[in-house]
Amino acid sequence: MTATVLDDPLISHVQEARSLVRYGVLVLLLGLVSLGAWVALAPLASAVVAPGVVKVDLNRRPVQHAEGGIVREVYVRIGQRVVEGQTMLVLGDVAVNADMQRRDLRVYAERASIARLEAEQSGAPSVQFPPEVLGAARADAGLNELLLSKEK
Repeated sequence: MTATVLDDPLISHVQEARSLVRYGVLVLLLGLVSLGAWVALAPLASAVVAPGVVKVDLNRRPVQHAEGGIVREVYVRIGQRVVEGQTMLVLGDVAVNADMQRRDLRVYAERASIARLEAEQSGAPSVQFPPEVLGAARADAGLNELLLSKEK
């Protein structure tokens, strides 16, 4: 009798542990099934930014741009054969355009300063800015503001 009395609490603990394991497995299976359903049915509407790689006869050649950029045009398609030197894509030159605009603004500002100094030197009642500076000022609010401050 003593053996069955000692075994009864152990048996109940083992049964409780098995029940907990069954519930745990059931929760895991439900989670995996719902995750699998979401993966299979979820629409992917957004873009993914990733580095591009061109595969050439079992060799991988990374395609990189020093400053990054936006792809403007793509001239090749998947599986198309290309030759050395062929243009495959065109990247937008955002940084180059920004540098060029900044330098153009500086040139126009210097031309405006020269016009102001020449007007001062000749004793003219007003400053006569060159036509290209006035044209650029119509397109650029910062340059227009600079010209207005130079006239005073």
